[in-house]
Amino acid sequence: MSVESSLVGSQAEAMRARGVRLMSVGTATSVAIPLALAPIWGRIFPVSDFATASLIQVVPGLVTSWAALTYQAAIQTPDAEADAVTLVALSLSLVAIVTMIAAGAVFMAGGTLVRLVRSPLLADWLWAIPVLILANGVRLVVDQWMIRRGMLGELGWSMVVSTLVGAIFTALGLLDAFPGNSVAAGIVAGVSAGALWRLSRSRVWHELRTQRPSTSEVVAVARQFRNFPRDGVVGSAVTNIGLQLPQVLLSRFFGPDVAGQYARAIVLIGVPASVLGQPIAASFTGAAGLAFRTRGTCRPEVERALKRLASLLAPAYIVLGLLAPFLLPFVLGPSWAQAGLLAQPMVLSMMAITICGPFGVVLLFANRTGVNLLWQLGWLAVGVLGLLAGIRAGSPVTALWGHAIANCISYLIYLMLAWRYSAAKVVGRALPAGD
Repeated sequence: MSVESSLVGSQAEAMRARGVRLMSVGTATSVAIPLALAPIWGRIFPVSDFATASLIQVVPGLVTSWAALTYQAAIQTPDAEADAVTLVALSLSLVAIVTMIAAGAVFMAGGTLVRLVRSPLLADWLWAIPVLILANGVRLVVDQWMIRRGMLGELGWSMVVSTLVGAIFTALGLLDAFPGNSVAAGIVAGVSAGALWRLSRSRVWHELRTQRPSTSEVVAVARQFRNFPRDGVVGSAVTNIGLQLPQVLLSRFFGPDVAGQYARAIVLIGVPASVLGQPIAASFTGAAGLAFRTRGTCRPEVERALKRLASLLAPAYIVLGLLAPFLLPFVLGPSWAQAGLLAQPMVLSMMAITICGPFGVVLLFANRTGVNLLWQLGWLAVGVLGLLAGIRAGSPVTALWGHAIANCISYLIYLMLAWRYSAAKVVGRALPAGD
């Protein structure tokens, strides 16, 4: 290796480290704001407001990850920057199309959704569903572009903007600036602001205007990476069904207030994952994608990230799990005592997801989308069995314990698969279209 190459590598590593630090600061700030406001919101707004706010996110949660037909997951893959830009153009176009289809579906079947989750208050917020699908879809696509380009600091600050706008709109409800559920208004405003900020700061529009991908180029890239929608759309739908299922089933069998308690518990449970885990996971995705494109293996990056995630997150979640029954009612107010009990199994689930989950991208880098799909199907099946077993016992806490055990088993298998395929690419050969 030449001295010049060593210097370039050192500079790139220094820029990546600086990006991780900036993202850590931005992420910590975006978490600190709602955490500081949680005791106020929990004592002022009724549980029903939080329940409605959580339920309007169920459908966007199911749709968002495949709104671009999962082409956004391929943005890290191509060696050529031009192909990555074309994938961005393709992904954003698909998000816009899926949003229009979702808006029509909500207009036609919104009443059925309200009856399904037994929440009449949801009827006033059906319009927010396509808005959240569009904003979240844009966020997912642009996030992948920013990670590829090493813009981790900008990514962190976009989270701060989203959080600040959400907090401001929620606070307007205290001033009677507008009637209705200001908790839900804060979520819609915050997510939308975050998407717009990403578009403005990522320079992705500049890249699209400069390159101007033609229709033939977009079609060619879509064909080249066709295994991503082939395996990824079903897999993403399965994954998001699994993620939204606890909330939907809790609302269905135990009432919307229990779903609200569940959603509010995530405020504290998500703190270690956001502050400690998210910057590491984003840095790993960028570094591992680059390593796969250049030298055909990312196993050293897997080892390094796994050690960091486990050493930081496991102790934090063990402490949080022990304190949750006392901490959540203390922070949020006495009306949230049930959230503290629900939080303990949720902590176990979150620990498995945040330590092992980030390494699933290795299967995409290795072009093993079919293997990834099989894992997603198995994860959903095991998770449903765990939830239903607890529901039969008649307790939401028991249901979440069953779900937590299922998550631990599934995500350990995911980590083993990532390790297996972290050296799967052959240098100097094009990846096949399928597995």
